[in-house]
Amino acid sequence: MDRFAAQTTPVQEINIYESTNTNVDNIADMATKRLHGTNIASIRLQVCPSASILSVRMVPLKTINVPLLCKALRFCAELPVVNVINISLGILSTDTYSQELFECCRYCHQKGKILVAAAHFNCEKKCYPAAFPFVYGVGAGLISDINQYSYLGDGYINILAKGIHQRLLHENDKYILRGGTSYATAAFSGILCNKLINETADNTINIHDHIRQGGTNTLNLHYLIEYQPEETTTHIPVTGINKAWKCLSYALDHTPVKDPAVLADQLLFNMNYFLQGNTPEIQYPGIPDLKPLVSGKMFNRVNTLLIGNFFDNKHLLNVYFGYTLIRQFIEHNGNFLVFDEYIANVIRKTVLLFGSRFNGQIVILETLSI
Repeated sequence: MDRFAAQTTPVQEINIYESTNTNVDNIADMATKRLHGTNIASIRLQVCPSASILSVRMVPLKTINVPLLCKALRFCAELPVVNVINISLGILSTDTYSQELFECCRYCHQKGKILVAAAHFNCEKKCYPAAFPFVYGVGAGLISDINQYSYLGDGYINILAKGIHQRLLHENDKYILRGGTSYATAAFSGILCNKLINETADNTINIHDHIRQGGTNTLNLHYLIEYQPEETTTHIPVTGINKAWKCLSYALDHTPVKDPAVLADQLLFNMNYFLQGNTPEIQYPGIPDLKPLVSGKMFNRVNTLLIGNFFDNKHLLNVYFGYTLIRQFIEHNGNFLVFDEYIANVIRKTVLLFGSRFNGQIVILETLSI
């Protein structure tokens, strides 16, 4: 509570215990466990300082689990003052999801609550409760304004909100910068609160219609295979790679280059990740690695970006840096060599948003006829 003493809006806090005995033992470093909630609440207050916050802290015997989450959700469902339930966590699914969690979320929805939950960064598996049909699943978007979001429609991830470079209140009243879907979810919850207060005060406007109509167009930080970005250019038939193309590679660690003879004498440099943790498997020994810095001088040597699936990375900043490289090559009218249609469409959408004068080529190596 003292972390928000300077705020004019009250932040109330309540503990939901897994045990019927509230004197839970062996909870290591409870102050540290509260920091995630502090981060989330601080974002919500940035976006909508006039709405009250009830911080529900789940206190497990060991780790957060579905029954404890359901207990907290049922508690919130019965509170008339609660309009938006922010769930900045989730459970990755294998083959099935928890029926108890499904019923709990549906009950909250039937009680008139708006549920907002964080999707997982890796979209190969669905994350719950974000993937439930009556929950807004929130992913991370390349958005600079914390008050904006993008509406994607039905499906697993419905919303993209600011998911990188979030300024968060942390311990000892200090601030840190972080990124992730948890924080994007908190930003969208704040946006919802503003809509409920300012745009639907007369109770005649459907909040869900407002959500669908109020979004902006943006780039995402996920490999969203069910949402193919719209194509913005016509495919240009390519029968070979121009010998004048000099390549810089990025994010090839999971993408084999099938025909080394095509690029062996044209791949000049490999760009390292901004944050280490993934070890690039350089396909051609002897190719120099570059530090992850973008300079206009590099375009004196290269004019083509050979890029793999840069979303397949555990660090959001590496995904962000991938977009930075793409934008630089667009601005310099460079060319792109990619391995699948999704990455090609991501580049096309980036052209649509940032590079109206782009006249380079985007070549998909999988369909290239050599």
